[in-house]
Amino acid sequence: MGKKGLIFDFNGTLFWDTWQNREAWKVMSREIRGTELSDEESAMLNGRTNPATIEYLLGRRPSRDDISRISEAKEEMYAALCLAHPERLCLAPGAEQLLDASKRADVPLAIATSCGADNLARYIEWFGLHRWFLNDRITYDRGLFPGKPHPAVYLAAARTLRLEPCDCVVFEDTRSGIESALAAGIGQVWAVASEMADIETTSKISGVSGVLLDFGDFDLASIEKQ
Repeated sequence: MGKKGLIFDFNGTLFWDTWQNREAWKVMSREIRGTELSDEESAMLNGRTNPATIEYLLGRRPSRDDISRISEAKEEMYAALCLAHPERLCLAPGAEQLLDASKRADVPLAIATSCGADNLARYIEWFGLHRWFLNDRITYDRGLFPGKPHPAVYLAAARTLRLEPCDCVVFEDTRSGIESALAAGIGQVWAVASEMADIETTSKISGVSGVLLDFGDFDLASIEKQ
């Protein structure tokens, strides 16, 4: 039986930061179009890349200057919110337990995230991600991939592990992320019940393997049952 690998979405999955992201985008929305994002809009945009969200807020295709200027302002606000709440500046429940166990079992690990380079650098520093993830196994938004639900980011993440998508397990918290993983042909896709996640929706998506409230509850032996 071939080797299996684990691929993690980051925002809202390994790091439960949906509140901080939504608050920052609400402020940007108010500045751009005079009104905050509704809860429905926030849920719809959750997991999308910055350019995709900016295009939605502007109501037109953004210029490079638009993307750079708005992204920088939003991410500075987001980072300030994260640092203002140190009690929330930690990986998700059970995440370190699962990552440590995977490393001991020689299970290859990857991240597939819609975040950009600046935030990724923050996460590496804040959480010491290099304890578990090699640089070339972290796939992030460099403007090379369409945003989720397009499967490109998960296809790329599987390639970093040198595995077929069907030999990978993905953990996701959003509808668009789950749809991205399923479209990529991922073998198991788990819906993560993080704070503010629409678990009523994600748990019912056809093809979802199950719901995970705590990463420590994930049975590594289950990946051999694919």
